[in-house]
Amino acid sequence: MIIPTFNRAEILQECLESLVNQTIDRSLYEVLIINNNSTDNTEYIITQYTSRYANMRGVFEPMPGLSHARNRGYKEAHSAWCFYLDDDAKARPDTIARALEVIEQYPFDCFGGVYYGWWKYGRPRWLPQDFGDKPLELQETGILTRENALCTGYNSGGVFVCRKSVLEKVNGFVADLGMNSGKIGYGEETYLQDILRSNEYVIGFDPLLVVDHLVGKHKLTIWWHLKSIYASQRDAIFLVESTLTLKRCILTIGWEMVIFPFKFIKYLHQLIFHKNYYWQTFILDLFSPLFRKIGLLSGFMR
Repeated sequence: MIIPTFNRAEILQECLESLVNQTIDRSLYEVLIINNNSTDNTEYIITQYTSRYANMRGVFEPMPGLSHARNRGYKEAHSAWCFYLDDDAKARPDTIARALEVIEQYPFDCFGGVYYGWWKYGRPRWLPQDFGDKPLELQETGILTRENALCTGYNSGGVFVCRKSVLEKVNGFVADLGMNSGKIGYGEETYLQDILRSNEYVIGFDPLLVVDHLVGKHKLTIWWHLKSIYASQRDAIFLVESTLTLKRCILTIGWEMVIFPFKFIKYLHQLIFHKNYYWQTFILDLFSPLFRKIGLLSGFMR
C-alpha cells in the first residue's frame, strides 16, 4: 500500500486506521506513507502509526507534487505490487484481500477498482448523491479497454494497483501532471495507462475492489467545481492527440460569449420556476462551458 499525503493529517489518520483493520494478516502487506513535504502535523501522525505497526513505514519526499510522491512510493516499495490509495480515502475491511485475489487470479499488469463518496461533512442539496462516486468501468472483473468500457476506459489513481516492475520500466508517473501542493491537476494516471497500453501491458478493472473516498469541504463550493472543470480541460490537451488550433480555441470562447445572454435567460427561467433547481446549479450551468473552453486554451498555450 502506498499513501502519498500532503497536509491532511486529520483525514490521513482515518485512512491509516482503515488499513490497520483489514481481514488479512498485517504480515502480508506493507504500508508506505509518503509525506510530500507537509507543513502540518502529518509527520507526527505518521510516526504514531509506524511506531505501533511493524508493517507501516514513513518516507519523506521533499519534491512537491503527487506524481513525485507516487514515484517515490514504488521506488521504496519492497513488494512486487504497488497499491496506490489516496490519503483522503478509507479502505474497506476486505480491500487488500480482494486486491490479492485479483493479483493471483488474473493476468493483469495493473488494475483499478471503484470508490464511493464519503460524505464526512454532509452533502449540500445541490450536489447529486453520486457526485463523489467512481462509476463502474466494467460489470465484471476483466481486461479494460477504451472500447469495452462503460465509462472512461481508465482506472482512477485513487484506487490503483500496478506491478512495481512495470512502473520501473516506464519510469512511473509523469511529473508535469497531477496535484501539486494544493494546486488542482489531473491526468497523471490516465497518461500512465496510455503508456502501458502502447507497450502492450494488460490493464484490468475489478468492480469488487472498493474504497470510500472523501468528498472534501473544498469540493462543496461552486468555485472548486469551476476550477476543477478548467484544470481537467487544461490537462486533457496533454493526454490526447488534438486537432485544436489557437484560432479555434479563441473562436469557441467567442461563441460562448455570444450565446451567454441566451443561456442566462434559459437558466434564470429554470431557477425561478423549478423548485429543485438551485442557484448553485444555475451558476455552474451558466459558467461551466466557458471555464471548459478557457481551460482548453490554457492547455493549448502551455
